Amino acid sequence: MSGKAALQSTNSDPNPWYNSWTFRNSHRVARLLPRPITQTLATLIGHLAYDLCETPRNIMRENLRAVTQLSGPSLDAMNRHCFTNFIQMITDTLRFLNADGSSVAEIVGDWSGLDHLQAAREHGKGTLLITGHLGAWELGGILLAVRDIPVTIVTLAEPLTDLGEWREKYRERFGIRTITLGEDRFAFLEIVRTLQQNGVVALLVDRPYGGHAVPVQMFGQTTLFSPAASLLWQHTGATVIPAFVFAQSTGKYASHLYPPIEMTQGDDSQPPHHANTQRIADFFATLLKKHPDQWYNFVPLWNPPLADCHSPRRTP
Repeated sequence: MSGKAALQSTNSDPNPWYNSWTFRNSHRVARLLPRPITQTLATLIGHLAYDLCETPRNIMRENLRAVTQLSGPSLDAMNRHCFTNFIQMITDTLRFLNADGSSVAEIVGDWSGLDHLQAAREHGKGTLLITGHLGAWELGGILLAVRDIPVTIVTLAEPLTDLGEWREKYRERFGIRTITLGEDRFAFLEIVRTLQQNGVVALLVDRPYGGHAVPVQMFGQTTLFSPAASLLWQHTGATVIPAFVFAQSTGKYASHLYPPIEMTQGDDSQPPHHANTQRIADFFATLLKKHPDQWYNFVPLWNPPLADCHSPRRTP
């Protein structure tokens, strides 16, 4: 899934800057200028976006309040930091779309958890890498690809066809395959087939797909997560591994594959998709506490109307 949900407007009007022209030209600038310059520009743009984008700023402030328990100037400073970190992350992602494997690997200061992925592949039932709008999610697939680990990324369709095609073309340079939900009624079956062939599939789970959501508790409030990971595990027995890439103070990134989340068949008190999705949300919350300034979720999250939650279907 791309960063589109974070970049788009939080109302029904599309963000006028979220189009292929913006991404193409930003990509040109990011790959032509030295990285220290692009990161400085990204910081300036992040500050400008924070000052000008009132609605996303206020929404993110309320999201962060629940996670950090901050208020006043301290919360504002954290919020501003999120905006600048977000633009820096996007800039780095665009920069390395044209890079070779060695160049991409040079920006990673720490790798951990590859043994979990190796064990999952030896298990033979497929690997489901779950992530969220936390850290540099788009870089994750690229970093695995440069280590010769083929990845299939599940994404929602872009609002503009040419933007989706442009993004998919650059993923293909690294051997990354894309399955787009909403365009193909058999997409779910294709994901299942990939896992049954012991493939590696990556998807974001902190937003519902296609209107199907499970309410979970985080930081004492209710929010909605996707039950997709639990559904796919139920159909395939795939190993479910949290995967995140975080920026470090050194200017490099740390790539982490965490121990698998143990999935459950549930019991009479709680259906399996609710129990498993809550387990995923609990783990996600532990990372949020550690990296709140790298959380890029610019939509209202807390206490949504439960009438809007649709029970996950057992078949696509």
